[in-house]
This record gives sequence, C-alpha cells and structure tokens, in this order.
Amino acid sequence: LPLWARVVNAWLSLETPKAAATLLLSGKMGVTAGVFSSRAQEAEAQADLLRRLAFALWVGEHNQYVGALQGLVIDKLVAAFKYGAALEGWSAAVRWGVQVAALQCARVLVVRVAPENLT
Repeated sequence: LPLWARVVNAWLSLETPKAAATLLLSGKMGVTAGVFSSRAQEAEAQADLLRRLAFALWVGEHNQYVGALQGLVIDKLVAAFKYGAALEGWSAAVRWGVQVAALQCARVLVVRVAPENLT
C-alpha cells in the first residue's frame, strides 16, 4: 500500500489539484456504466469512483485538494448520499454500496482537510 500511495500521489501531483480531482471524478479511469448496464453495475461504478477519490485524498498532502472541494468533491459526495433515493424500485443493497463509499470518502475528507476549509 505505501508503494501505491507514492505512485498515485506522484501521478496526481503532475497536474493541478483541481485537474487531478476532475480526472478522478470524470469516471474515465475505471469501469463506466454504459447504456445497457444494470442498476447494480451503475452503483458499483459510482462506488468505485468514490473509493478512488478517497484513496487519492488519503495519500495526498494535507489540504492538497482544497481548490477542488466546492465545485467537485462536495457535489459528488452530496450526489452519492442521495443516490437512488428519488427512484422507485432501487433495492436497498444497491444504494447501500454507494452510500458506504460516500461515508468512507467523507471520513477521509474530514481527516485530510483542515476544518476551516470544509465550510
């Protein structure tokens, strides 16, 4: 894990923090849900995206992604907490996976970003 932490941190530090967060949140790095994908595949792709974001926040410097918080990271977390709530027929297990990943990302965010930058 320490080796992967150094690799990911070095790779993401090649760009500005906002560009790195945009790349992480775009969904182009992992499995994306296509037109004919199921709800479970969509949820798994969303949860994977949040897990990648949490890992990048964890291995980065303290307050490294402050510039990307308001426009990208916080909005993605809010969307993840609301995931599937408005749609009928979504099973609790599908929503549960995304919301667990969102809670993990929020936990890492609270630990790695100073309190004055979270408001």
